[in-house]
Amino acid sequence: SFAAVSSSMLHLLAQGWFDSSIILVGEETDDTKVNVWAFLTPFHWTVWLMIVVTIIMSGLVYWGLEMYNDGSDKQSLSREPMTNIFYSAMSFTGQFEFQPSTKSARLFTFSLSFWALLVVSTYTANLASFLVAENTREIQVKSVSDAVRLNKRMCVVRSTAPDALISQTFPTAQLVGMKSEPEIYQGVRDGNCSFALSAVGSWDEFEGRRDINKDCSLAWIGRVFRFQESGFVLKSDSGTLCTSLVRDVINLHLAEMKEAGFIDRAWQKHLQGSSDINCEALEAAKQVTASDGDEESQQLDLADTGGLFIVHFGLTGIAILMAVVQKYVGNRKARRGACEDNRGQDEKCTDGSSNNSKKPKEAGEYGNVLTQDQQLTELEEQGRYKALYKEQNLKLAELSAQMLQVLAAVNEMQHEASTYQQENSLEVEMTN
Repeated sequence: SFAAVSSSMLHLLAQGWFDSSIILVGEETDDTKVNVWAFLTPFHWTVWLMIVVTIIMSGLVYWGLEMYNDGSDKQSLSREPMTNIFYSAMSFTGQFEFQPSTKSARLFTFSLSFWALLVVSTYTANLASFLVAENTREIQVKSVSDAVRLNKRMCVVRSTAPDALISQTFPTAQLVGMKSEPEIYQGVRDGNCSFALSAVGSWDEFEGRRDINKDCSLAWIGRVFRFQESGFVLKSDSGTLCTSLVRDVINLHLAEMKEAGFIDRAWQKHLQGSSDINCEALEAAKQVTASDGDEESQQLDLADTGGLFIVHFGLTGIAILMAVVQKYVGNRKARRGACEDNRGQDEKCTDGSSNNSKKPKEAGEYGNVLTQDQQLTELEEQGRYKALYKEQNLKLAELSAQMLQVLAAVNEMQHEASTYQQENSLEVEMTN
């Protein structure tokens, strides 16, 4: 322990070497921090990347539906891919600009708007916890006088210099006497006291002990109450003269050791030998990983939001298939309508062959037969239908390939995010 003992007729104090300045020790708190990028923290960067990819892909898919089946939207969007991407981005903010007119386009826009609703709702719900500053118990105490004014209980070792000095200076101070230094720190941790009255040198020694400050939550609070030093107590040997040979010799050697830096080196060596935890290094590690620690533990990554993207991509694939079927059925209906019209003109259409080719009627059965030019025109029309159908199948294959690439990229990003979280958790555990 420590004591500042006054000189008397029989005892003298050697030159001080131990810093016994009186300080307050309490639980450390976090200050309010302003983060201008807090609006991005609810989602992990991989989720934001997937949102951008999904918006661009959705705009291009809707543009492809309009190109594939003209009239999918009441607006003319087939030649404006950037407009489709812009409308897709606006749907993320709740502004819906598409005007679908076909079943496939309506299914796709429903999937897009439902995905945007879920993503925005999740983002809004998780945003509040990041916009509010995270604080532990904020202590409005910067000195011993503040603690006395706020009626804070202070643990102190009985019959020591801090006990006597604080009691004399502040008669109304709420002091809780303890038997030893470890007990006053434990009193703060247990909540029996708000602060502990200690000395700088004594706190330097106990700060690095795991049994006293295992999580480095205790810290020096506020300003020094009184600067003072303590030293060895010597018995006076002045005899008949007003001098003390022992004191003067010890003071001479102490002054030389101070000037040479020996006392500081010896004290630091003592602290390193008695400390089993480095709070300064731990605090530095906390500051470095502050943005990757508490925030990332609450951030939503692809493992949490991947289902939203998968559902939207699945419904997008269904909408593309519906567009293909719708186009094929429309072509068949158009050809059948043409046959019905030709029947009214005494022409016979049959569906016996796969390409719905029409057989010429025998002369005299219903009237006139198809001329050779009419037959050539019919074959050319069938060839155009086949070419258009083939082109549509190629576009569908390209869209399907792009969807598979996007899904593969989502799975890869989700795997990388999971691996990154596991490595980060191992690093934090190793640091602790």
